[in-house]
Amino acid sequence: MTALSITYVLLFYIAMIVLIVGLTRKILQYKRVPAPLKIPVTPAPVTRGGVLYRMFTEVVFFNSLFRSSKWTWLFGWIFHLALLLAFFRHLRYVVGPDTWLWTLINLELVQSAGKYAGFAMVMLVAIPVRYAYGLHDMLTSRHLQNMSKVMLATGLIVCY
Repeated sequence: MTALSITYVLLFYIAMIVLIVGLTRKILQYKRVPAPLKIPVTPAPVTRGGVLYRMFTEVVFFNSLFRSSKWTWLFGWIFHLALLLAFFRHLRYVVGPDTWLWTLINLELVQSAGKYAGFAMVMLVAIPVRYAYGLHDMLTSRHLQNMSKVMLATGLIVCY
């Protein structure tokens, strides 16, 4: 193993430790802070199965977000699906061809749609940032139209 490889491995482990420690600290900090809003949970499920079902539907389908804002729910779903495709696309770098996951992540649909989803995720983040920070001069409507044309072109490539 070369010194560069050892350096990359050490940097990876340091990054993972920083991630885990930082995430744990934020979760503990969030746990200690009182909730600013009273979230209605009625009718609350009374059985363990009911609790698990409600938690599953909330985590997977974002039920409360759907009830409050349909647009936020829709773009949240689009963002998470694009992120899932990007995850599957990057998973091929760490999974060997002798595992059962290889056949799933090496499908042409996953690989080509992953490129498309990555670009969609960039657009989905860029548009709200443009409006939130007033970057209309830097990210013009011409840029957004060209990004949309690239999305259409790559979408046609993925379909055919």
